[in-house]
Order: sequence, then structure tokens, then C-alpha cells
Amino acid sequence: MAVPRHPQRPPRVGLLEAVCTMPAYYALLGGILLGVILIGASIVLQNATWTAKAPTFANIDRQVGYMAALNWSVTFLLLFPVILYLMANTIQGLFNALNRLHARGMVRSQNMKVVKEPLLTARWIRGAPTRAWLLIILAGVIPLGLSLGEWFTNNFLRLMHESSDQLSQTDYDWGLAGLMQADASFTYRLANALFDLLTFSSQALLIGSLMTFFVVALDLGRVIPSGRPGDRYVLIPDLKSKDHRLGFQEFTNPLEQLLAVALVAYLICYLVRLENAYMASTGSSSIGDFVTSDILAGVTAAAQELSLAEFSDALVRLFSLHDIQVRGALAWLSSVLIAVFSLATVVINIRGAALCAKNNAIKWLEDNSLQPPDGDRAAARQKLDAMVIWPLGYLQLNKLMFWVSIAVTTLLLYRIGLFMAGIVAVSIFFRLAKQEVEIDRDVAGS
Repeated sequence: MAVPRHPQRPPRVGLLEAVCTMPAYYALLGGILLGVILIGASIVLQNATWTAKAPTFANIDRQVGYMAALNWSVTFLLLFPVILYLMANTIQGLFNALNRLHARGMVRSQNMKVVKEPLLTARWIRGAPTRAWLLIILAGVIPLGLSLGEWFTNNFLRLMHESSDQLSQTDYDWGLAGLMQADASFTYRLANALFDLLTFSSQALLIGSLMTFFVVALDLGRVIPSGRPGDRYVLIPDLKSKDHRLGFQEFTNPLEQLLAVALVAYLICYLVRLENAYMASTGSSSIGDFVTSDILAGVTAAAQELSLAEFSDALVRLFSLHDIQVRGALAWLSSVLIAVFSLATVVINIRGAALCAKNNAIKWLEDNSLQPPDGDRAAARQKLDAMVIWPLGYLQLNKLMFWVSIAVTTLLLYRIGLFMAGIVAVSIFFRLAKQEVEIDRDVAGS
């Protein structure tokens, strides 16, 4: 009996396929572990809680430790694990939705035969050379280049060669703790630089993960048939479905998760914007002290009427741009791109596929190429005419665009976000108080 020269190897499992099949909480636990490691390393390095003065700006003690930098500590301990979990859930949801399109008989060949085998799913998992190159550049080279370049020039070289009198206000933070101590040893400075390397590598991982997620999500447009020339398959609605979206409701849950990813990414960008504004300020001793006045302004505006002069002063302060920093501007741009990616995925890919499927079914119903499941052509046409092609029934496109514009605006003009937070807090308080009063009144009346 001939023995094969090369023993069979198990098929390789790609990263996307692994994400589609692994429990999503693995991603959550991995993110939490990274956040704990960063906080533990900062405690060992003794720059987790740190106060310092910046004589070139303001002669006050300021909280500049790693724990006080919310864009690092909160992001990697809480927001990064959450966004990893949401991204894993979204990818798995899209994977399952594509499979269910086949199971429902919605995927057909050009001669209208039902394609039960999940070929669309396999094509999406396999990817294309263009997607591979985009991931290498957008999720690998650029995040690593930006993050490690920033660490090398702004942290490593300065820790090795500069002194504290060369620092400015915005430089006084945990990343340069070795320079803020006049008697810091070379070993401490080197340990500081290595800790900074770990944090900036984590930043590259965060950016790379987000870019990977959105590139893969946008790749649905290549896979889902939408009437393009060269499509090997076509889609038709599920005429047996009792939902008005006729099968495309399968995408509702992953799209909700996708929008949640965009929301958490916005919060991360907002913390970056807020931290940079705080570091550029001159009279605040902590991030809490820095945001208090803007939040209280929103509380005051919600709880009582402001005079015209007070309202004008509030508007001038809210729309001030004098303290915007480069990193804050980049965070704003990132939020715009994330919002555009999210909208493109929802509107162009899923909505376009649903509209094309509806038009296909109407055309084939009229020329007798498509047979309704129950044989009732009039009822099938009525279902198609009433079909909802927008996958998120509770969140219409105009509302989505409105909230995206609000998010982008509040990231650029961060005080508006704090002001609105104060208004929302008071509104929730009054609403809860009103409900309690009504409940007490009903109980007394009964």
C-alpha cells in the first residue's frame, strides 16, 4: 500500500473564521487582561497616581498619572474590552445572517435554483486580495507606524536625552515621569520608556482592531448580491416571512451591534479629545475639576431660565475652539470616518441588497419565473409592495444622520457634550421624580 509522501494537515483556520466560531467573551476577557496589565505596570512604575507642576504654564499641582488619564486607563480597562466583545458579536451576527439567507432560500443562482450551501458566507470569510492589502496597510502598517513613531520621538528619545526644563505643560504626564523627577535613574527612565512602549503598542492594537473590523464589515458589499454586473447569485425576499422586512430582519441584530461599536469608538475618541483639552488648560488641578464647570452649566440651564447675557456667554464658551490640539483633531477625524463606515455598511450594503431583492422578485413574479410558496401571486405581490427595505425599523435614516452629526459636533466642540450631559442628568432626575410623585398619588388614591 502506497504511503503518501506528505501527510494530510488539518485545514488552516483564518482569523476571521476563528472570530466567527469562538465565544465572544474570549475577546472581552483578553481586553480586560490587557487593561489590568497596563494598570499593574503603572503601579509598579509608581506613575499610576502622579501630581506635578508645570512652571511654564500654571504653578499648581495637577493630576497627570496614568489612572487620571481617562483616555488610557478607562479606555483599556473598560471601553477596549467592551468594543472587542461588540466587534466579535457583530462579526458572528453577520456570519449567521449570511448563513440564514441561504437557509431561508433567499439566495438563488442565475437560473433561479435555491443555493442552500452557504457560499456567500464562505466567500466573505475567504476574502479577496484587495481586502488583504487593505488590512495590511490600514490595520497594520499605519497604526503601528503612527503609534511607535509617536512613542520613539515623543517618549523614548526624550526620556533618554532631555531634562525637565525642556518640558511644556502638555508634556507633563505619566509618559515622561522619568523627566519629572530630577533624581530619576537611568534604569527608571528606561523602565518608563518600556512602559510607554507597551501603552503605545496597545494603542496600535486598538486602532488596528477597529480598522480590521470596519474593513471586514464593509466587505459585505463585495459578497452580497446587489444587481452588479458579474454577480454569480441573486437575492429574493423570503415571501414566507411574517416580518415586513421579508428575511432581511436577520441583519437587525448585527447592525445594532455595529452601531454600538461606533458609539463606544466615539466615547474613546471623546476621552482623547477631553484629555488633550485638559492638558492644555492652565487652571484645573484634575480632569474632574476641568469638566465640572461645563456640566454644571448644563445643569443650571436645565433647572432654571438663563438671562440673555448669560445665554450669550454660554454660547461663546461652548463654541470656543482655541484649545483644540492635534490629537484632538485626529480623534475628531477618526470619529467622522467611523460614522461614515457605519452608515456605509448599513445604508449601502444591506439596504441596497434588500432593495435589489425586492425588485428582482417583482420582475420575476411578473414574468412567471418566481413561484410564490402558496401559489397566491396577488398576495405575494402585496407583500412585496409593503416590504420594508430599511433593516433597523426603530431608527430611521434621518434620525441616524442627526445623531451622527451631533456626535461629530460634540467631539470637535467637547464642551457641548459636557453641557448636554448636565442637561440630560437634570432631565432624567426630574422625570424620575415626577414618576415617583405620580406613583405615590396613585397609591394614595387607591
